[in-house]
Amino acid sequence: MSKILIIQDSPEPQPSKATSLIPSGRYEVKTITKEQTFLVKFCKSDLIILDSSLNGDKVFICRRLRKEGVGQPVLAILEKQDLREKAEIINLGPDQDDEKDIHPEEFRAHIDSRLRRP
Repeated sequence: MSKILIIQDSPEPQPSKATSLIPSGRYEVKTITKEQTFLVKFCKSDLIILDSSLNGDKVFICRRLRKEGVGQPVLAILEKQDLREKAEIINLGPDQDDEKDIHPEEFRAHIDSRLRRP
């Protein structure tokens, strides 16, 4: 079973956008907060998802992950209207960026596509 690590803003009582798009039982999902990103290198994940709740922190977190040599593919769920953030994060090299209102089936297809890559 593939392991997905979701980084979100804070522990929330409601599921994050990323969590709500991932079908239960299909993947092993772990969620951490932005303050816990130092744990990424200890989490054995196949894919990292930056949740839309991170707002402007996605750029900082993606930059930090790349600087620390994290090699897992990264999907970023971006706000549709924030073109500056979108341009910055694309330049940092996430493997995919998707808009917040993406259809769940399309999002799962992106996940599966990233997980199939060597």
